[in-house]
Amino acid sequence: MTKEYLEGKIESFAYNLDFSYELEKRYKKMRREEEDYCDLIYEFLYEEGVARYNGLSEIASKNWFISNTIT
Repeated sequence: MTKEYLEGKIESFAYNLDFSYELEKRYKKMRREEEDYCDLIYEFLYEEGVARYNGLSEIASKNWFISNTIT
């Protein structure tokens, strides 16, 4: 989903809403299957990305993700 957002296939408002929803929906299962990976997704992508930069413009938000993630 994040890759699609960075490629321009998903608009920022849809990504912000959908990512949060999908994370909440799948969090418990992800945590049981791969705890460390799940924590990285939650802490880095959600807390440091989606939630923290929700108020940024789409360009500023994408620039943050591009400069802080491996695509």
